[in-house]
Amino acid sequence: MDSRMTILRDARPEDELLLACARTAADAETAGRIGALLRQRLDWSYVLRMAQRHAVVALLYGQLHGAEAGLVPADVLLAIKEAYRAGAQQSLGLTGELLRLLDLFADHGVGAIPLKGPAVAAMAYGSPGLRRFVDLDILVRREDVLRAKALLLAHGYRSDLPVAERHEQIYLRTHYVYEFERDDGTVRLELHYRLRPRYFAFGLDAAQLWDRLEPIAIAGREVRGLSAEDTLLFLCAHGANHWWERLSWICDLAELIRRRPQLDWETVQRRAQALGGERMLLLGLLLARDLLGAPIPATIGLRVRADRVIVSLARQVRARLFLEPEHGPGLFAGALFHLRARERRRDRLRYCLRLATVTTAEDWALLPLPASLSFVYSVIRPFRLVGAYGLRPLRRSHARAAGNQT
Repeated sequence: MDSRMTILRDARPEDELLLACARTAADAETAGRIGALLRQRLDWSYVLRMAQRHAVVALLYGQLHGAEAGLVPADVLLAIKEAYRAGAQQSLGLTGELLRLLDLFADHGVGAIPLKGPAVAAMAYGSPGLRRFVDLDILVRREDVLRAKALLLAHGYRSDLPVAERHEQIYLRTHYVYEFERDDGTVRLELHYRLRPRYFAFGLDAAQLWDRLEPIAIAGREVRGLSAEDTLLFLCAHGANHWWERLSWICDLAELIRRRPQLDWETVQRRAQALGGERMLLLGLLLARDLLGAPIPATIGLRVRADRVIVSLARQVRARLFLEPEHGPGLFAGALFHLRARERRRDRLRYCLRLATVTTAEDWALLPLPASLSFVYSVIRPFRLVGAYGLRPLRRSHARAAGNQT
């Protein structure tokens, strides 16, 4: 197994500290590095702000509360502890609500799978309190989504999604999730019927996925969830979709790999190749290895080094990881990242076509049309995008994509 950790070039010590602490257990080398960093002059307000932004406060506290006396100022440690407890309390409350909703769906014959949140906390960390999450994600089958939606609306949830009845079928064909909020405002829920946006062209939510579920222990209850191998692929696709802009997503990968040494790596690679998602898989694994020391098979390390695009994308993620949010990628830079993260030409083409033609509520608001003329929205959308963003960014992104097709 190949496991090493790479320091970010020109990283400030606060960022290095967060990387060293972003794990449930530190080996002797990492613990020594944490101690050395704590002896430097640190901007603790920055550390706490970045830990909250990257949702790793629990992991930070786990490493710092046992540090040598005096290395962490008492007021700083107290602030981190309070932030950890608040996050853990929220995560535990959401976990209870998830179990209630799973029971609700089961009572009405709706199959449901918990995604991210409590499920990943249980699989990768062993405790919901160690993974911060602020909403819930549940996957149902496409044919059950309207029944599930009706159940939620009848049991304390509301949806502000501006989808008129005549647009419901368009939405179901072209999107992947309904968003809900509990009436008291305490819980936000995403009801998925696909795992990723349709334009992302990642077919992990095929029917076979439901046949590969495995038991997961969440807060003392056994529920059915994605297998470890499918979870790994889903986490890599989710991270790539969001440009790996949050450290906690890389932590999820690293902790899952550490807790599941029996992972079937051959199956993971085979499924990724079949889905056209091998580059996304390898990118996620490279980040988990280089930033957090996750052990990955040497054969996978060799495949990573053979793909210059993966190395380039990882460098891009690392360079942006600790920038302030306003420095995130814009529409076209983000689209270019997605294009480069796909190895198959047909997936890149499908991504562009769907991104340009899959309509949204903004498109529907421009012109009220009957359902029989819904195809007109797809014709209008490219013109609306050009009007909103202009052609210059599109030309730049197209030219860069053409030069990065390897």
